[in-house]
Amino acid sequence: NYNIEFSFLYNLCYFTGMIDTSYNAIQTLKRSIQDELRTTTELLQRYELEFFLQRLDTLSPMNAGGFFSITNGSLTSMLSVRLDY
Repeated sequence: NYNIEFSFLYNLCYFTGMIDTSYNAIQTLKRSIQDELRTTTELLQRYELEFFLQRLDTLSPMNAGGFFSITNGSLTSMLSVRLDY
């Protein structure tokens, strides 16, 4: 019984970690596009970079239906409470 619970929690933490890593990579990409946008003078390239920034702004980290964000910290907290009781 504990093996199934641990396996589920491990997979949930791993999955959340991968989503968190992906979100951080997107934020890094967003910063590099913003830096390139500051130095670009060509109108078409500026338009494309602004379009990509708008698309990236629509992405958000994993959340529970918009009620709260699920991060590695919140999962660690849930796991520690579960192991304590």
